[in-house]
Amino acid sequence: MAEVVPEDVRRFLSVNIDSIAQLEALLLLWRDLEQKLTAGAIAERLYINPVDAEALLNKLVSRGLILADGSGPPVFRLNSNNQQLVHDVRRVAQVYAKYLIPITNFIHQKPSQGLRDFADAFKLKKDE
Repeated sequence: MAEVVPEDVRRFLSVNIDSIAQLEALLLLWRDLEQKLTAGAIAERLYINPVDAEALLNKLVSRGLILADGSGPPVFRLNSNNQQLVHDVRRVAQVYAKYLIPITNFIHQKPSQGLRDFADAFKLKKDE
């Protein structure tokens, strides 16, 4: 089924997205580039608990996909300063709307970040 998902979308998802909740949060912020939401508001819209929402939002911040603003509880927004990112997320949103199940399957079949980190620990490095 992944073959119906275009290569550019698969690449974006492979590099940036670990879960459907991350994708949904990113798309939620993409739909209105001026929108700023707290982790609690995103949790409510995605039907997840606020602690999980905050963790996935922080992961998206660390990847440069979204920005956190504010000195109190942070508000999150898409990193709309990066026009390539806005274009890429638009593309993912279009494909996701058409191929929801194949994209969901693709994300679920990815190795978890923990597993990738564990495997990377065993990679042999060339002597310099």
